[in-house]
Amino acid sequence: MNRLLVAVILAASLAGCLFHDRSGLAVELVNDTPDPHQLRVVVERGEEGTETYNETHDLAAAPADGSEGVKLGELVDADGEYRFRGELANGSRVSETLAYSDDRGPDIVQFVVRQDGLAIDILIV
Repeated sequence: MNRLLVAVILAASLAGCLFHDRSGLAVELVNDTPDPHQLRVVVERGEEGTETYNETHDLAAAPADGSEGVKLGELVDADGEYRFRGELANGSRVSETLAYSDDRGPDIVQFVVRQDGLAIDILIV
């Protein structure tokens, strides 16, 4: 878990200028790898294209049949607080989805996605 956060912080730091304007920002967690227990994190921002963090992680609730299992939907801005909205592609709802506007500065948002006790931290600078 800590390795993911370090990798994402490093990658986000290198591409930080892409995310200063969050209009059109979308974040997806997509299970489309050959191993259904691996997860790909996709961060996309409008005209700037797509930044993909190819980090893989064990996914507790991946479908046993190996079908595409995770697709979280839009990122919604509600009064400055960003939240994921969506559900698993296999029809299960996300157990708990949390997102925070970070107090450290206007250009930093931390997303914490919890699914069946598994936490995935994504920090966008």
